[in-house]
Amino acid sequence: MYRYGIRTLRTVQIIYKFICIAIWTVFYLKNPPLFCCQLCPFFYRREIDHFLAQSYIESYFGWALIEVNWETGYNNQDEAVNREYFNEKYAYAVGNQGGEDGYTYRGAGYIQLTGRYNYTRFSKDLGDERILEEGADYVAEKYAWEAAGWYWKTYVQHLFDDGNTPTVKEVTQEINSKEKDSSKRIDIYNKLTEME
Repeated sequence: MYRYGIRTLRTVQIIYKFICIAIWTVFYLKNPPLFCCQLCPFFYRREIDHFLAQSYIESYFGWALIEVNWETGYNNQDEAVNREYFNEKYAYAVGNQGGEDGYTYRGAGYIQLTGRYNYTRFSKDLGDERILEEGADYVAEKYAWEAAGWYWKTYVQHLFDDGNTPTVKEVTQEINSKEKDSSKRIDIYNKLTEME
């Protein structure tokens, strides 16, 4: 239901570039959408490339729009095991209040929104109470790109203020601070910057 198979990097690049236009427009981001890039300074295009590279890795190459329990393997996602795993992992993280919060508010979206705190703010900003009521499954199904755009606008975009172009490692710190190896993200970013 919430996993879509996209196998080739080139296909993903093209799809992401077009979808990105819609995200930037919907969320009124400070920088213009892709079709303005030729009329704007270089850094606008770089922000889009950063966004797409991070989305590509965070969603496991477009396959996982909801957080995966990697301890059991991608193809072995037993709900009972996952429920226990995420309730323990995120019990009181990012505004969670124990109980089922860890599982309900686990990561969802192309850039994965996590925690009751973020789901509450996202729900209010979109005016959809079901986001908070149903959590990750609903966000992955209905708002995967919107969650990514919201997260970017809320937590990452400040890095691009005043025309700055941060490194991939700096952007990754805002999205997944526990990740120590940014090499895959750097590789995807470099491939996207080569596209014209």
